[in-house]
Amino acid sequence: MRRPNGRRRVEMTRMPNQSNLQVTFSKRRDGVFKKATELSTLCGADVVIVVFSPSNKPYSYGHPSVESIMNRFLGGNPPTDTDAPNPIVIAHQNANTDEINRKLNRLEISLEREKKYGEALQASRKEPPIEKLSSFDLKNMCKALEAADEVN
Repeated sequence: MRRPNGRRRVEMTRMPNQSNLQVTFSKRRDGVFKKATELSTLCGADVVIVVFSPSNKPYSYGHPSVESIMNRFLGGNPPTDTDAPNPIVIAHQNANTDEINRKLNRLEISLEREKKYGEALQASRKEPPIEKLSSFDLKNMCKALEAADEVN
């Protein structure tokens, strides 16, 4: 039986299998783009990322756009002020960002509660059968179950 890797450190070497390499690239690319999105959303940073797949196909992500950031970075044709964002649009985007962050925080709190509830259930499964518990242990189990019930 194969043992799971868990949090074991994986050696960073090139993958020999081409299909595995392509799948891993796709998953990692999405993760990098997601992190760039978070960075631009949370910090208001202008971000551009260009990566090349194992088959040399370019993929890019940019906020506000790849072209505008690349032009600014390379010093060629900086964007004119006509492209300056409208203050109303910025306020609307910030309001949407704040709402999304509030929803994310609520979901993270809910996830944490569910994890604690799952841990409590796992702990109760590891306990000996109820018939073999003393009255003291039964009272403690009742208190733990009531506490888990209050979490939900």
